[in-house]
Amino acid sequence: MYANLFNRDMRKILITESSSCTKCKSVDKLQLDHIISISKGGKNEISNLQILCCKCNNNKSNND
Repeated sequence: MYANLFNRDMRKILITESSSCTKCKSVDKLQLDHIISISKGGKNEISNLQILCCKCNNNKSNND
């Protein structure tokens, strides 16, 4: 539950009108992604977050 609240609040702060995907530079369907997933020891910290589009985030999930 905490992770979901954290992501929602961070999304409001980090994803702005000028944001784009870190990997492909798309501006559509942006999401916050943990660089190192929580399940692999990553933390809910700004330094462990990146902005990805839905497609890049899904591709990353499929490769982890």
